[in-house]
Amino acid sequence: LPIFLDLDSQYNQVFNLWGDIDVLKKASTLSKIDTRQLLYFIEPYSLEIDKINEIHIPTVLNTPSIIGRLRVFKTDVLKIDTKEGLNNNNLKDFKENLLKITDSYNALIRRMNAVAKESVEINN
Repeated sequence: LPIFLDLDSQYNQVFNLWGDIDVLKKASTLSKIDTRQLLYFIEPYSLEIDKINEIHIPTVLNTPSIIGRLRVFKTDVLKIDTKEGLNNNNLKDFKENLLKITDSYNALIRRMNAVAKESVEINN
């Protein structure tokens, strides 16, 4: 898997306002998980990510660009079919979906870092 970006720790005061931030950040552990264990991570993670509600995003991060990227990321996570397990028929789709998750997560994190940076600079 490609590298998952991290939230910039300089702006933790902004990110920590969001109660669901730890659920979101958990996605970055995907790249560290043994591929044989991915299904055991993704299924419960899908349930957690589905519970994230946009109304709980703190005001500073509650922008259309972040909400849109969050929706894409959630959709990509929820699209992975873990019910069948992995076999030769769906392995290619599974890998493609993992790449989509990485891309949408990184787009969300890049935007969150940019918005948090702008917010901190404005308030200083």
